[in-house]
Amino acid sequence: MNKRLVILGIVLIIFLFNFLVPIKNSFAYFPKNPFVYYNLLPGPGFISPKMINEAMLEKIFREMIALLIEIKSLLKEIENNLGKIEKNFPDDNKNIPREGKDLTEGPRQGNFEQPSSPKQEQSQPSTSNSSIKIAIIDIDPEHAEEVKRVMEERIRRENPNANVEIRTIILPGEWQADGSKAVATSAILDAFAQAKAWGARVINMSIGSTDGIGGPILNALRDLYESGILVVAASGNEGSYDAWAEAGRYVLSVGIRGAPYSNTADLYVDWGEIPEGLEGTSFAAPIIAAEAALALLENPSLTLADLVSRLNSRESMYAEIPSQRNYGGRVFQGKSSGFRGFSISSPELSFYGQGFPIFPFLW
Repeated sequence: MNKRLVILGIVLIIFLFNFLVPIKNSFAYFPKNPFVYYNLLPGPGFISPKMINEAMLEKIFREMIALLIEIKSLLKEIENNLGKIEKNFPDDNKNIPREGKDLTEGPRQGNFEQPSSPKQEQSQPSTSNSSIKIAIIDIDPEHAEEVKRVMEERIRRENPNANVEIRTIILPGEWQADGSKAVATSAILDAFAQAKAWGARVINMSIGSTDGIGGPILNALRDLYESGILVVAASGNEGSYDAWAEAGRYVLSVGIRGAPYSNTADLYVDWGEIPEGLEGTSFAAPIIAAEAALALLENPSLTLADLVSRLNSRESMYAEIPSQRNYGGRVFQGKSSGFRGFSISSPELSFYGQGFPIFPFLW
């Protein structure tokens, strides 16, 4: 109905411009005798007005009637054409959810398709308007919440308006008497897959194991690296040896400078940066994970090499770290350009754990 009114309005406007306006102009030209004759031509204006007699007046009325009949015929034709159009193109607006309806209540009807998420690539991450996502992989919900709190505090301190999403993934398994948790290799692989599918750009692991890892886990870590996902792991609290993922390739390990219990690492957080009341490299890793997310938020196109280089530069604000073994990661004197996973293999990693549960524990 609205379409018909619009068309009728257009026709009436044409009529007014072609007939009534010239007559109005003619009235001004012959104020004593307003009856004028006007040959209907396109466009407004006034053409050769002259005095009229009864024959001319009759001719004017005939032309007016003929014009009205023509307009009526035109409107009828337009109405028929509109009916054909409506038959061929039904109104899809009936199928669009109206305001107030929950748009998550299932798929839209009609010809609408939900947009698919773009495939995430290392060199072409999400746009600057998107959030950066961090996945926390842990074995204990309470420990994971503490890790998340440290992460959130660092993000708020550095950029209160940062759009960073954090999700926790708890590994299933049975707790052991020594405080470790028996976790199947498949569960760890599934956690990596969940984080990647969710769109995480950073994965935080404040857990570890000395049992060694199998080929599938190493392959999964390589896949995360090739997908542009940074894996940040606490180095451990034994004060000496390497733990499975933390010392391995494709992982950025984080220790605490000045803490006697901290294992060697690729990158160190100053002891004073750990929130009061907390202790352990578990709470150093989320600081670096948060800073990595903020760097990616500022420049989503950073490659992992550039990102790690940027994280390495943060150490320059602190005093020289105690003498540590060079892990292929950042050493204050600048002897290394990248973290261990990019260039140095890990011969100490054994592969005997394939298919068997491993026993990660909280750092």
